[in-house]
Amino acid sequence: MRTLWLVVFLLASGCAEGEGIVEVYWQLEDENLRRIYPQGDSADTCEFTSASGTRYDLRVRLSIIENTQACADDPSNGDCQVIEPELFPCTRARGTADPVPISADADGDDPGYLMFVEAVIDPSDGPAFVPNAECLTGPGPRVRKVRPGRITDLEVVQFIVSAVTIDDYALDLDACR
Repeated sequence: MRTLWLVVFLLASGCAEGEGIVEVYWQLEDENLRRIYPQGDSADTCEFTSASGTRYDLRVRLSIIENTQACADDPSNGDCQVIEPELFPCTRARGTADPVPISADADGDDPGYLMFVEAVIDPSDGPAFVPNAECLTGPGPRVRKVRPGRITDLEVVQFIVSAVTIDDYALDLDACR
């Protein structure tokens, strides 16, 4: 068994020279902190019905940007993106961004990256969007370093869906925009 782990480690570190992995887990709860997903009322976060009858998915997006003041001021600036934002399927409670360039500069300074984990409402009749805080809340961005061949674990992110209750996921999508 020890040999197997050594082989796995060597393969993973050899293939990831100069790159790392960022991993995140999430859970969604209603405003009373009752679990919606995972291990909650819903088997996934796909195909909910809004108050207007529109079908929507609740998904999670990971964005990794340069950790500079200019990028913090305008995180939507494409020049700040380290990788293309990852929008994870509604059937999952964790996601992985792979590969992610290491965060250290050529001179060895490592400011880390600014990482955003956001809930996204993906309606069937229009573009996906990040809901406002009255509808759904989550944590703010965090700074994390990415090292070669290593996993940067963002741990469990908790989202509170304030506009729903267990068994009633009829969000008012217009009010959430």
